[in-house]
Amino acid sequence: MTSTARHDGMSHGAPLPDARPRISRQTGQVEVVIPIVADSSTTRWDKVVGTADRLSRIISRLTLIPCIAAMGAMTVVVVVGVFFRYVLRNPLGWSEELSRYLMIWGALLAVSVAIQTREHVGISIVMERIPIRFARVITIVTKAIMIYFLAVLSYRGYAMAQRGTSQLAMSLGISMYWPLMAVPVSGALSIVQLVLQAIVDTRMSSVRALMGIPTIDSLTGSQERRARG
Repeated sequence: MTSTARHDGMSHGAPLPDARPRISRQTGQVEVVIPIVADSSTTRWDKVVGTADRLSRIISRLTLIPCIAAMGAMTVVVVVGVFFRYVLRNPLGWSEELSRYLMIWGALLAVSVAIQTREHVGISIVMERIPIRFARVITIVTKAIMIYFLAVLSYRGYAMAQRGTSQLAMSLGISMYWPLMAVPVSGALSIVQLVLQAIVDTRMSSVRALMGIPTIDSLTGSQERRARG
């Protein structure tokens, strides 16, 4: 079997000599695909962490599909709206509102994807100066606080969407339930990703990996192995 280990993250099992790096299409970062052999040193928790990491990646990739579709559709709607308004002098009444709701859905769905790829803004100057054991604790506590906030946001957001069922969008004429549902859906996906990433955090090998910061040495080493391959 094979396992994909980031250049700055965790690894499982005993790597074989033919490990080959590749550039992730999703994150643009260098990853190393390492063939591994299951051995007795692999604990049950290591398997849980590996499963959580794979599940997190699958959910992220599935979330990217509607996210990209929404942002692509928004771009098309904006271009068409501009064309009708300034070229044909016949503005569309619905293009602005539709593009706004597509942007909201696309941006909020991307929140959970950024959690999985660890691309949200963070301050690492303090974290890099403390032992990895304490850094893991701080990171997990921070994620717990974020989960609580997102749970409240999702609950309130769903209640707001329910109240918007009887309201209609001015130009599109659709129920406001659908635009407002972007908040609870995004919150729920983000909570799932935070839980999975908290599990993955328990096996991170360095503070920089924990913060999602690539190292120059790991990038250089991966590129050299790729050139030799």
